[in-house]
Amino acid sequence: MTESPKLAIYGGSFSPVHTGHVLAARAFLSVTDADKLIIMPARRPPHKLLDGMISDSQRVDMCRLAFEADGQLCGKCEVSTFELERDSVSYTVDTIEHFRFLGYEDISFLVGTDMLLSFESWYRFADILSYVTLCYVDRSEDMREQTRKHAEYLESRYGARVIAIDADVFEVSSSEIRELIADGKSITGLVGEKVEEYIIKNGLYK
Repeated sequence: MTESPKLAIYGGSFSPVHTGHVLAARAFLSVTDADKLIIMPARRPPHKLLDGMISDSQRVDMCRLAFEADGQLCGKCEVSTFELERDSVSYTVDTIEHFRFLGYEDISFLVGTDMLLSFESWYRFADILSYVTLCYVDRSEDMREQTRKHAEYLESRYGARVIAIDADVFEVSSSEIRELIADGKSITGLVGEKVEEYIIKNGLYK
C-alpha cells in the first residue's frame, strides 16, 4: 500500500510577506518533513481585514519571490491561488477538505500565536483538528508558556495533534512593516531583498 504524501499548508494574508514568514516556513518544512509545502494567500480571511491597498496578484508575486525562490525550502514550496479563486470567504476547513479530496491524508497546518489561542472560534474548528496536525510558531518569547498550555488544552479537550515549531522569533508584523513604508522608513532586513525591490518598484503601501 502506497503511503500518502505529506503535505504542509501555511496560510495567511502575506501583505507583505516578511522575513519572519520565511523563517517559519523553513522550520515548518523541517519539522514536518513534508513532501510539499503549500503557501496559501487568503482572499478574504475571516479573522482579519486585508489592508486593501494591493491586489491579490501582487501578494502572490511577493510570495513567489519570497518562498519559491528560497534555497532552503528545497524546491518543495508552491504558492497556491486556490483561496484567491474562490467566490466566498476563505475558511480553512474548505481548503483542507480540498486537499484531502486530492488524496493528501497526512496534512500539517501552520498557525501563529494569535490564531492558536483563538482556534476554537474558527469555523468547524473541531473538524480541522481531526484532519490535520496543528503546528504553531510563537510570535514573542513572552507568549511561549501561554501557547504551550493552550496546545495541551486542545490536545486533552479535542484529541488534537499539536506541535510547537521552534523558529527564530520575529516580532515585527506585516501591519508594522506597512506603517514603516507609509512613513517613508527603511524595511531592509524585515523583508527579503527581492520583495523589497518589488514593493519599491510598484510603489506599494504608500
